[in-house]
Amino acid sequence: MHFASVFAIVAAAALTITSSFAAKCSRTAPATDRSQLWTLKDFANSLFVEKNVQKAYDDWIPGSYINHNADVVSGRENALAFLRPIFSNPDLKSTIASIVVGQGFGFIHHRLTIPGQADWAVMDRFGFNGTCIVEHWDVIQPITGDETNPIAYF
Repeated sequence: MHFASVFAIVAAAALTITSSFAAKCSRTAPATDRSQLWTLKDFANSLFVEKNVQKAYDDWIPGSYINHNADVVSGRENALAFLRPIFSNPDLKSTIASIVVGQGFGFIHHRLTIPGQADWAVMDRFGFNGTCIVEHWDVIQPITGDETNPIAYF
């Protein structure tokens, strides 16, 4: 009986340690376009510049997450599992063209470069609850270099 109690306490502590993190965002505090822009800029820096997927999600996507990407079902852990291998590539480079926020949504327009593959023009759209990111859509196009329009994509 004593062993079972100790085991339950240790298991609960381990679960708390492995599943908790201190998010930077708030679902309850009133959010302004300015605070959501700061959120998206910090998120983009963590994800695209530092390539630290875990930090980006721990700071700004702490709970439920609706994902409209055709290749990844909704859920924070599903997104992390999909993105970690991509952003662990040391040759991956993302060049941010613009970040725009308004009316509870934010957009990151960027160029994703993976040597040996086509470059990609990407538009990520995010939905907010307060300053937390809760929803994601994306549009991705390959950049072939054969585009008729010399200013295509950017």
